[in-house]
Amino acid sequence: MSQKVIYNGGAQTLKIVPTGADGDPMLLSAGTGKIVDLAHAETSSDYVIEAQAAVTLDSTTDTTTANVGLTYPAKHEIVVSTPSNFTKGSSYALVAADGSSETIRVDHLSATSVFAVDVIRGKYPTGATLRGVEISFTFPAATADDETEFKQHLTTPYAIDWGFTGGTPATQREMIWMRRHPDPVWATVEDVTMYDSSVAKLNAKQNKTTNALEQAHRDLRREIRSHRIDTDTIDFGEAGRDWVVRRAVELLRRGMGDDELNQDLANEAKAEASSILQDLTGVGFGQVLTDKSSGAQTTDIGQRMGSIFPRS
Repeated sequence: MSQKVIYNGGAQTLKIVPTGADGDPMLLSAGTGKIVDLAHAETSSDYVIEAQAAVTLDSTTDTTTANVGLTYPAKHEIVVSTPSNFTKGSSYALVAADGSSETIRVDHLSATSVFAVDVIRGKYPTGATLRGVEISFTFPAATADDETEFKQHLTTPYAIDWGFTGGTPATQREMIWMRRHPDPVWATVEDVTMYDSSVAKLNAKQNKTTNALEQAHRDLRREIRSHRIDTDTIDFGEAGRDWVVRRAVELLRRGMGDDELNQDLANEAKAEASSILQDLTGVGFGQVLTDKSSGAQTTDIGQRMGSIFPRS
């Protein structure tokens, strides 16, 4: 796993959900963080960027007022006393009275409930606890905003050493990469609606379109990396938008049932996405690779991908 900080972004919060070897969340009593610079030796005075200090633990907690889990009707919904205490997109631990637990990520909230992104795996009778599990530590502004540091760490990361009190393992190291920009957002819900208004409308109520878009963005970043191209140096423009939209629609259609129409439309979207990537190895759409340190254009993406995977 790794973290990302943005150059010139000021002080930035690094978060992690500590998990044990079994994949279940660790419910910590305390923790520490220390940030180091891997461009320097451990004996160097420049090695430690942020000295070891206490992390911030998410102290949010509430009690369920209805049965939750796989053997109950509510597979995603967690009814609690005060849903507004929780945050969309954040992760929490759902803990039963017998100590069994799992991590859930919040998809959306209602006046009575927290809704998990994924189906809840366990069985949690009324009276279970939904509590904060994320811990956080701050990457310093002085380092994030330093141009010399940025250029020195284009290919060399920093690292954060997490310490866990009350969990096993007791420590964990994550790499921290400094980047010029956040991960690009190539497509939006509106773009999906323009391409396939019916699939967007049918999936909007439970935020499934948003989730499909998030997964499609991840898939495109993975595809880019498979071509040995850094995702921080590419501008995919309209081609990125069109690929992400079609991948999202494919995911949504396959999740709507096995009927012939949905599968045909999913296959059609998949074929169009494949065609977009194939076109990029030819003349392309004007997408460019940029230099990490300056942001200046270095080469057309069609040239780069075409040289790696020539068209037959």
